[in-house]
Amino acid sequence: MNFKCADLRGIGKRTHPGSRALRSAWGVCIVPAVLLASASAVWAQMPARVVSINLCTDQLLLALGNPGQIAGLGRFSRHIEMSYLASRAANYPSLRGSAEEVLKLKPDLVLAGAFSGRATRAVLHGNGVRVETFAPPQSIATARSEIERMATLLGRPERGAALIADIDSAVSEAVAARKGRSAVTALAIQRRGFISGRETLLSSAMEVAGLANASAALGIASIDRAPLEAIVKLKPDVVILEDLPVSRDQSTALLHHPVLARAGIGVRVLKLPVAEVTCGGPSLPQLIRRLFREVSEKARD
Repeated sequence: MNFKCADLRGIGKRTHPGSRALRSAWGVCIVPAVLLASASAVWAQMPARVVSINLCTDQLLLALGNPGQIAGLGRFSRHIEMSYLASRAANYPSLRGSAEEVLKLKPDLVLAGAFSGRATRAVLHGNGVRVETFAPPQSIATARSEIERMATLLGRPERGAALIADIDSAVSEAVAARKGRSAVTALAIQRRGFISGRETLLSSAMEVAGLANASAALGIASIDRAPLEAIVKLKPDVVILEDLPVSRDQSTALLHHPVLARAGIGVRVLKLPVAEVTCGGPSLPQLIRRLFREVSEKARD
């Protein structure tokens, strides 16, 4: 913006400094100074040292923050199976999440999950540290809102807008790809028989890709366990599993039960990387694109 000050030459000859003419001229000159002061205040409020103690806030901080802002990340941030931006996280300290660790880093902003680390958050609050909590998004819409909020907190709204634009583009691509194709029923099963219900981010992404979440028939809203008999009765067209390399222990026994095979369930399996499914941040565009691509391929089988 270009500002012009009034020409003050000669004003003093006609009037004294308290006159309306001179006050008006000064007022024109003072406006840009006020605006510059406001801009400086905004920059001063931007956090210089940010610590994240949650896997999903790790991803948002890595995607939207400046490298110089990141003072520390959560303990799972470097796990390639769980963290979508694990390669970037390797450049920063990894914390177990204790309040003592965080306080040593002298952060001016701490990012945390809404359902974990309550004791740590309480200690940090007690020490005057600013803590912002983020709950797991239940839909693409809430994921977009949390991205925008994080970008604002970090003073990088343009990066948030770019990520949201990528999500919107992936949604548009998926909607266009599914035109003329009937919906496919799918059931997302996690370890220990937990089912992703209709009020989850994965279900929202499934819907965009043309997958009808079969959990609706079970009355599952968020995440809940379902008995084997109920799953067999549903007979979903596709079973969605988290592709995490684990041994076949009791937690995965249900997924390999012979009853499912006899019922024809599991013939069409879609495996999703855990790093893409867990958080609604920079991995969301990839998750949406993978879902509709996999669905399109299975529709041709």
